[in-house]
Amino acid sequence: MFLFSVCFLFISCNSSEQEHQDQVEILYHTHCIRCHGGKGNLGVSGAADLTKSILSNAEKKSIINAGKGNMPTFGTTLTNGEIENLVEFVNEFKK
Repeated sequence: MFLFSVCFLFISCNSSEQEHQDQVEILYHTHCIRCHGGKGNLGVSGAADLTKSILSNAEKKSIINAGKGNMPTFGTTLTNGEIENLVEFVNEFKK
């Protein structure tokens, strides 16, 4: 019984992590991919190359929230948590 409980907990955690990752990818694909591209370096309409970004997480959050240049504001569309998740997601493009 104990082994079943441990396995169930492990599967539940992995499933939850995968669901979170899927939700963040959906956010990126919905709001960001058309200009930044699938790998963060497309550069449509002057979009920054996210693979070369030297901005802090706070600066990235600010830009997503308020917009910059041709990038629209997402502060009224996305929650603070969603913006934080997007920052974590785009940080992965630098690896």
